[in-house]
Amino acid sequence: MKPTRATLAPAHRGFTIVELMVVIAVMGIIMRVALLNLGALVPAATLDSECKQMRAHLDYLRSEARLRGQAYSLELDLTNHRYRYVMPPERKLASYEADAEEFPLSWSPLDDKARFVGVAVPSRPPVEAGTYRITFDENGNTGDIAIFFKLLDAETDFIWTLQLRGLTGRTDIKKSVDGKRFPLEELNESGF
Repeated sequence: MKPTRATLAPAHRGFTIVELMVVIAVMGIIMRVALLNLGALVPAATLDSECKQMRAHLDYLRSEARLRGQAYSLELDLTNHRYRYVMPPERKLASYEADAEEFPLSWSPLDDKARFVGVAVPSRPPVEAGTYRITFDENGNTGDIAIFFKLLDAETDFIWTLQLRGLTGRTDIKKSVDGKRFPLEELNESGF
């Protein structure tokens, strides 16, 4: 039997141009869908980050107040969308010394894409402008409070609510994509 050309040389198979074009088109469609969905996740990630960062600041100030036995505060500038720590005054060494002033640290801005929408406490109207101070007493306690964050984007109504329970220190993040705020309700004996 005489060897043929097909049996002498190994078969060189590859993809045809049509197969490559189909694969590239399918990958393009998948990337397009993935990028559209990623666009919805990025705003959520910004608000998640701001809420988690604010939670960390509140936890830090609570622990410092407990450890040092002094009142510590977090001051929110709702108009300019920034916040800062307000440290307690230094303790007096003698009774004839003048009372020391509180020591506010420099302002830290929120992310460029996030804004404060307001602050609310149970059974009071929300505060939406100006400054608002959250103070932890020497035992690390404060009142119940809800801080509202909004995305600076006209196309979305994302509002994240950071709820802080003052006595327990528990914080929850409630998410709304339709502009709903989640203020705290007043607790009675059954809530403990």
